[in-house]
Amino acid sequence: MNTSGSDPHPGLRRRSLLSGVLLAALVMAACTTPSGSDPIDPGATETLHQVRSAPFPARYAFTYEPTNIELLDCLVGPDPELSGTVDNDRGMMALRVRDDPERSTLGTPVETLVHRSLVDPAAATEWLRLDATTPPAAVAAARAQLGPGFASFVLPPRLPEDPNKIVLAVADAAARITYEGIGDIDGRPVRRIRIVTDPAKVDRQIRESSAAPAASAAAAPRRASIIEASVEEGRVVRLEISIAAVATASGSVERDTHEPSYVMTFAQFDSGALLAMPDPADVSAYPEARPRPPAGSVPGCTVQVGPPTQANTTPVPSTLTTSDPMR
Repeated sequence: MNTSGSDPHPGLRRRSLLSGVLLAALVMAACTTPSGSDPIDPGATETLHQVRSAPFPARYAFTYEPTNIELLDCLVGPDPELSGTVDNDRGMMALRVRDDPERSTLGTPVETLVHRSLVDPAAATEWLRLDATTPPAAVAAARAQLGPGFASFVLPPRLPEDPNKIVLAVADAAARITYEGIGDIDGRPVRRIRIVTDPAKVDRQIRESSAAPAASAAAAPRRASIIEASVEEGRVVRLEISIAAVATASGSVERDTHEPSYVMTFAQFDSGALLAMPDPADVSAYPEARPRPPAGSVPGCTVQVGPPTQANTTPVPSTLTTSDPMR
């Protein structure tokens, strides 16, 4: 394992927070701070100041909980609830399915190890490696087999930015930031802010920071999103992300035009709980396995729009595809 070499994916960590599927963008934060020119009320200004001033723990735990599960499973494949731990001191992250922790990954900035239970229980080794030398066909297979949640965190190999940096970067692409008052999480008071992204600023972030060609950046969807952050003593402890179902004009988006897409929570974890990579003998290259059926070809998967009729309850065509969440 090479944890000290150069980044095998130059420019990828500079991709926009807000390109494509918001989850993928959030965990690949290109960290900037708000310019101060966006519409923002005093309560939100104070909350962001606290976020900017408070160092986030080097070791922390997080959870990822997708919503609209049935629709996600239909369109992009199974997306389970995940829990993870990040150890920036050791340069490692562990990610696992919450109700089946054996189904997991271990990662560093240069490689991701996928447990065989996520791919092929009969694999010769317990762990399968993805890194800069992995053939594109194997990477494509991994993306399909892992599903959107896992893939967004671990492809390409990297460590996620902490949630304070995420919120500050999202605020830099805001159309509007408002203070939502004091809330409560497990009996602890939290300050709540609501950030509505500006599609034009998102486009600019993509063009300025993306490693993708300009044509790919130009094709990014112009859709505003809502990020609701809960902040405890300057540290972000909860994010709820809602993505617009349709493209909207800058600043015009409201709550009822969105559906919650996923929730993440964050907490410091015991400093004694250290992550460790497996023995190299237990690791082999990720296979160029055949991915699961394409999105939309899941048996019994239907999409209904409007009143139920024969025309709009038919299975989604197998030609329906979704964009790469890392773009």
